[in-house]
Amino acid sequence: MKQVLILIIIMTIIMTILNLRKKVAIAMPPFFTWIRKDYRNNTEVIRHEECHWEQYRRMGFIKFYKQYFSEQLNGYANSSLEKECYEAEMKN
Repeated sequence: MKQVLILIIIMTIIMTILNLRKKVAIAMPPFFTWIRKDYRNNTEVIRHEECHWEQYRRMGFIKFYKQYFSEQLNGYANSSLEKECYEAEMKN
């Protein structure tokens, strides 16, 4: 179990670094949230990243990263976690 967790963390970090130029923001709870300077006042982006922190709190470390990583392999747009956060962007 510990080895799986380490692999999930490493793969998530690698995917994040490889996609950093394309990203507006990245949340990696409980470690950090990074938002590109020109988007730091964008409420939709902030809501989206806060949603990932809420998912993490709800699911816990292992379940959140296991699901996030496995869904990313099937495509970002198909991820249920991303869909939930896109919906959160639109809430007032």
